[in-house]
Amino acid sequence: MNALIDTGLLLDYLKGEKRAAAAMEACTHRSISVVTWLEIMANCPAGLDEPTRGFLRSFERLSVSESIADEALRLMTAHQA
Repeated sequence: MNALIDTGLLLDYLKGEKRAAAAMEACTHRSISVVTWLEIMANCPAGLDEPTRGFLRSFERLSVSESIADEALRLMTAHQA
């Protein structure tokens, strides 16, 4: 499954939450937006900049175009039901 991973899921994963780890493991191709990249790096504990940067390199980093924003909105509203 392909997935666009949001900041909340990544933060939960980095905190060691089992449900977040299971969600991440279900994805064969994982992407993050440049906004998520910035939020994770901005909240990175001191001294963990390089390991965090390396971890984030395992994701495809997407710019936020209007079409990506539209697709994200479509997925969000589809899963609210």
